[in-house]
Amino acid sequence: MVLSRIPTETQKEIIYRKKGLFTVRACPGSGKTFTVAARLNRLLLGWGAKHQGIATISFTNVAWEEIQEYLVKEFGHPQVISYPHFLGTIDSFINRYIFLPFGYLLMECDSRPNLIGPPHNDYEPVGNKGIRPWPYQECNKQCNLNDFSYDHDKTLINRKYRSLGDKCTKVPEHPCAKEKRSFIKKGLATQADANYFALRILQKYPNVTKGLGIRFPMMMVDEAQDTSRIQMMILELLVENGLNEMMLVGDPDQAIYEWREAEPRLFAEKCSAWKDNSIELSENWRSSQFICNFANRFSSASNSNKMKAVNPLLRECSTQVEIWPYKAVGELPTLYERFEKHCTTKIGISFSESGILARGTEFLNSIRPGSAPQHNINPWKDSLSRALAEARYLLDRGGFRDALRTAERELVKQRSGATIFHAEDLEAIHGKIGFSNWRSGVFGLLNQLPMSDVNLSTWISHANCLLAHIKHFPEATLQVKRNSAKCRYGDLTFEEVFGTPKRLSDSQSCHIGTVHSVKGRTLEGVMLVLKQKAGKGGNYINILDNDIVEDEELRILYVAITRPQKVLVLVVPEKDERKWREHILPL
Repeated sequence: MVLSRIPTETQKEIIYRKKGLFTVRACPGSGKTFTVAARLNRLLLGWGAKHQGIATISFTNVAWEEIQEYLVKEFGHPQVISYPHFLGTIDSFINRYIFLPFGYLLMECDSRPNLIGPPHNDYEPVGNKGIRPWPYQECNKQCNLNDFSYDHDKTLINRKYRSLGDKCTKVPEHPCAKEKRSFIKKGLATQADANYFALRILQKYPNVTKGLGIRFPMMMVDEAQDTSRIQMMILELLVENGLNEMMLVGDPDQAIYEWREAEPRLFAEKCSAWKDNSIELSENWRSSQFICNFANRFSSASNSNKMKAVNPLLRECSTQVEIWPYKAVGELPTLYERFEKHCTTKIGISFSESGILARGTEFLNSIRPGSAPQHNINPWKDSLSRALAEARYLLDRGGFRDALRTAERELVKQRSGATIFHAEDLEAIHGKIGFSNWRSGVFGLLNQLPMSDVNLSTWISHANCLLAHIKHFPEATLQVKRNSAKCRYGDLTFEEVFGTPKRLSDSQSCHIGTVHSVKGRTLEGVMLVLKQKAGKGGNYINILDNDIVEDEELRILYVAITRPQKVLVLVVPEKDERKWREHILPL
């Protein structure tokens, strides 16, 4: 059961009527995304300009798609927000309106530049002899193209190995530096490069900056705590060149994308700089007061703006935060059933709406009951066969979002005729047939595929019979490889190919994933399993009192403990139990 996360009428009305440059600091569960969608809806209803629009920006596809979903389901918008408006990620905005049309001016290439590497495609250059990912053969580091880009001060940096410093990035004649320049001149750029050159373009060509402000006289930036310094400088340049309607929405305590250069301090500074036009949402509609009290121990919000639980459906919840110690990693799989009983029998909440979270994927494997793939082989004849089989397999095990994305990426490739997935191709499809129409079509296709409880040969046979009658499906036949002396591919089961947690019915299964996988989500209960060491930040018990805005490990912890409505269980090493209990009490 997911409860409403809508701020009070007074808070909403203030945000709806607000004009000029202002920030909204929104605590977890305050209804931030709904509020952005509602404000956008109001603005769209009264919008009269034909060739000027509202730019609504977030930092992930999941975030802006949630805004789109609210617009369609809650406010009756029939299609994707389109011209003259923009709704999408900040990278898509930068690419479409700054980098791709104007990048050639600074890159010295002959035509429109090309985006390479994730998230756009899987392209990586090889060395001079095709031996290494990067041409400097003598270096012991395994660097790739995506490791190298430029900082806001025009300095070439190695984002993966920053400790190398002058050894490769600040020596103009170093092979890596020279190779990077050669790729730029060929018009090849990673997303980090695109952001950098977009900033340079706006700095060097003020008419482009002013024109962008005229094209989008109003901007709303959701998840503003995830801005990098370059991205924030781009927003500041737009303001300096005449844009006077901008809303920045976020929470510096929830910034968990530092690996993508996010600097939550930048948003906190904007809240301070625009303090006369700053709004704070402190009403939490997601969690009980016990959970809010625990999370408030970490929050950087002022005492007067600490989270308050206001949902009447949770007001009577008396379930306190619990600590479960463990001695060794081998004990962790037994906690799955204990947590299930705790949720369903003791507390009476839905286990399927709960989650078991950990800091990293590798650690999750020690928690997850079940087994890994039994065969390190690829039985699929082509990528379409694998993608649809895996997507149906994920769907059968409750992985709706992962199933949708697995199928979607492959179907985009099939539709565009490309060998690798390009985010721009997906955006073009959204613009042509509509986001909702595309998503419902993909999900409809997955639902029609046979269930994955048979061997590959049987599944392929049934799937091809069904696909032959689906309109608009690419003319292709799903296939596995021919049997060999070593393996009869058709006899393999899905579990043997993909690996899985033990098969659970929908009523029993819960989400098992990293903290990043549930960002923005609401769960009825959460069991957070922690190691002694907090990533690169030292041991948890030594960082619990750090400034959360400056400590990413604490922010990741904060995001995890603010997901649940009623039940929060922390699983910690036995030797750290006393310290954790001291931090929780008194609640």
